[in-house]
Amino acid sequence: MADDAARSYESGPLEKQALEHVWIHSARWLDLAERDGLRVLVRGEGSTLWDARGNAYLDGLAGLYLVNVGHGRREIGEAMAEQATQLAYASSASYTNLAAVKLADVLAGLTPGDLNRFFLCSGGSEAIESAMKIAKQVQAMRGFPKRYKIIARRGGYHGATMGAMSITSSRNEKFFGPFMYGVSFVPSRRPRLRQRRRAGNPGAGPGYGGGGGRRTGLDREQLPRAVASILAARSRDL
Repeated sequence: MADDAARSYESGPLEKQALEHVWIHSARWLDLAERDGLRVLVRGEGSTLWDARGNAYLDGLAGLYLVNVGHGRREIGEAMAEQATQLAYASSASYTNLAAVKLADVLAGLTPGDLNRFFLCSGGSEAIESAMKIAKQVQAMRGFPKRYKIIARRGGYHGATMGAMSITSSRNEKFFGPFMYGVSFVPSRRPRLRQRRRAGNPGAGPGYGGGGGRRTGLDREQLPRAVASILAARSRDL
């Protein structure tokens, strides 16, 4: 499946430039170089993406879980352009902006109970980092500075910044450690993980047995005195 607009790109030189000048976040450079170049995406429409060679792909990840309404939405592009002509950026350190106020008001109408004040961030990793900082600050302000530990689920992914990687069980300790102190992991309670554990599958990973306190490295009496927050995000099936 090809696209005329995509074919207008000189795919060979473009992919070579990408390999030479763009630092890919996760994939190994050698793996990309040994294949037929690096895929350079040039256009999207709905859930379909096209690369510089005119090949079409289904965007099953929605970008990275964020293009949920699809690519090429003209009304979204027009709204972004209009905002850029009015105010490109405003620091949230000491003040806010009209767009943020309107968004917060809409969210307040959707969230339950008194969950009606929002700390707006630019991405998922920043949101996780901010949530951990808020949890630790709240405990310190309440007079419990030793409640700083974080409990996360095995198999969960939380982001690529240092704090977010620290609570991601698949983190790369060899290259990026040591990670943030005070993080413990508990197993996912999903049925397939329990089945693997019962079957003795080593792929289930260490620390999958025992009581709740033993799984985290904290005894039951320590938990309420030491833990600032628990991240209950959905875990991947390990």
